[in-house]
Parts: sequence; structure tokens; C-alpha cells
Amino acid sequence: MPAADEIVKSYFRALEAGNYGEITKLFSRYAVVDSPLYGKMQASEWAKDLLADTAKSKVTILDIFESKKFGSIAARYNYQWILRNSKFASFEGVDIFQVSPEGLIDRLKIVYDPAQVRDAWNKATK
Repeated sequence: MPAADEIVKSYFRALEAGNYGEITKLFSRYAVVDSPLYGKMQASEWAKDLLADTAKSKVTILDIFESKKFGSIAARYNYQWILRNSKFASFEGVDIFQVSPEGLIDRLKIVYDPAQVRDAWNKATK
């Protein structure tokens, strides 16, 4: 399995680049993402929806934690998000990655307080 920090950094680099192909190649075929705004869905659908709502994003990684026993990685970060309607949202979050032995993300649980961004997101997606 690739190093935990490389999996996390590759994922956030792909998000910042807004590159659907780069994002989805990091996930296994049947991977699921559970997000406060988008709910629980296939990773490929989540990436498509997120990118459709995003004009630009910037991620600052604060910490990376790894559990070698369970194939879990957690990353704490600051996310600065400019939505497609130019509304700005910013929050601190934690992403919990369940990673396969091959180094692909099988499950991603995104944790943050959606109250910080829901108003801007609702305006951008209506």
C-alpha cells in the first residue's frame, strides 16, 4: 500500500485541480463517499456533483493520522471553497479514508459542521 501521506496528498491535489479522472482513479470501483452535504453515494457520482458545484478549492492539510492495523487514514484540514456562483465557504474538517491493500480508497467519510457552508451551497445548487 502507498504511504498514508501520499494517498491523502494525491486526493487533495486532485480536488484542488478539479480533475475528475485524477480523483476517481484514487477510489476502488465500488467506493462510497459519505458527506454532510451530498449524503452517501458512489465516489464517482460524488466527485461529479462536487466538481459541478465548485469554481475553485484550496486545501491546507493540518494533520495526517494512520492506523496500519485497520487500513484507516484520517486527515484534518482547512478547506476554502469557491462555489460555482462565486460564493465563498471555509471550514475545518476531517476526512476518514478506508484504504484497500492496493492503496485505493474504498470508503471516505467526510466530517465537518455543514452549518458553516450550507447557506452558500444551497444558493449555488438551486
